[in-house]
Amino acid sequence: FTATQNNAPIKGTFARFDGNVQFDPADLKSSKIIIEVDTNSVHTNLQDIAEALKTMEWLSSSQFPKATFETIEITKVDDKNFAATGNLTIRNQ
Repeated sequence: FTATQNNAPIKGTFARFDGNVQFDPADLKSSKIIIEVDTNSVHTNLQDIAEALKTMEWLSSSQFPKATFETIEITKVDDKNFAATGNLTIRNQ
């Protein structure tokens, strides 16, 4: 991910995540993606920013250690590309 602080880009990653992808381009209605991200595994190019992201004001990683993306719908964009629309749950919201 990329965020901005003081007009400067902050690049970051999550080192630990798990997922279940059931994808069939011929059967998009039955296709589903669920990805769980360990919010404690956040890393940025500035360590103090990574630690701040884990606090109660942001991800609240100690109370909510997982963020989850779950598809609602997968659609075909063109011959090679698909789009996944879904819900991202962070801090149980």
